Amino acid sequence: MIETNGYTLLFFPPYSPDLNPIENYKSLFDALRAVFQTI
Repeated sequence: MIETNGYTLLFFPPYSPDLNPIENYKSLFDALRAVFQTI
């Protein structure tokens, strides 16, 4: 259906947080925020 409308699908490799270090900090921030919201 997508190809019939003239679009091309691009397949990317699986996402890895090792390639984007900010994701590790975001994960830590989200965990800390969850702890402090329950207090």
